[in-house]
Amino acid sequence: MSNLLKTIVILLAITTAVYCTVDEYDRMKKSTLKLVVQIYRHGARYPIYDKTYDAAEQKKMNGELTPVGIRQQFELGRKLRAEYITSSRAFLSTSYNPQELYVRSTDVTRYLFIYQILINLQNSFYLKQFLKRTLMSAESQLAGLYPYGTGPKIPTQVQGYSADQKKQILDAPYKFFDQSISQDMTDDANAIPNGYQPIPIHTISQNQDKLLLGMSYGCPNSQKWTAQNKQSDEGKELTKSQGHYLQVCQNYDKRQTQKACLF
Repeated sequence: MSNLLKTIVILLAITTAVYCTVDEYDRMKKSTLKLVVQIYRHGARYPIYDKTYDAAEQKKMNGELTPVGIRQQFELGRKLRAEYITSSRAFLSTSYNPQELYVRSTDVTRYLFIYQILINLQNSFYLKQFLKRTLMSAESQLAGLYPYGTGPKIPTQVQGYSADQKKQILDAPYKFFDQSISQDMTDDANAIPNGYQPIPIHTISQNQDKLLLGMSYGCPNSQKWTAQNKQSDEGKELTKSQGHYLQVCQNYDKRQTQKACLF
């Protein structure tokens, strides 16, 4: 099988999820696998709007991946490893091969409307926030797909060199390099201690991402149509008819429910 066909593509999307039914899964088991495209959401994240939830942690982790979310993605990676690497299917190599795996993530920037009170003057401004939960989800899942021990090894020939020779080859070639750092490296077999495997995660600007953000940031028309829908007679009627539902939501999460929730 050519490397072009023997490829698994992982796409990390913010708002898209794909599920297979049991029947589809059984048929897939009996078929000849050529390509796998996985599209999945980020793991569990911290709240975005609720400032009453663990306020101290919210200041730095607003909307970001939680430890639970990290574990969820790691376990998903382990499941994929069992399915496509260690099983009899053996679709992917046991160690990372860049010709077999391509990973892409969304790169979303969100603008928070911040209120700041200075003396008796209230100012408002927009704060640019780069959300990292999708990138961290990809990293966590890859840690399960190719865990410790699967990373690249130092060539056997180099491992057999004397300490001075290895030092000359493996130390960073900079005059300011702290020599004591290399002395702490007791793992001469792995490129990175414990056999960690770095894997690239690709991304592009959100306003150019037609693949993963075509329903929002990547499509100006989509945003325009959403705004038009809100102002249309049908949109206004929908908002009016769901007034009770909006009030229930507002009472539940203690914040001003946005009309955009309906669209």
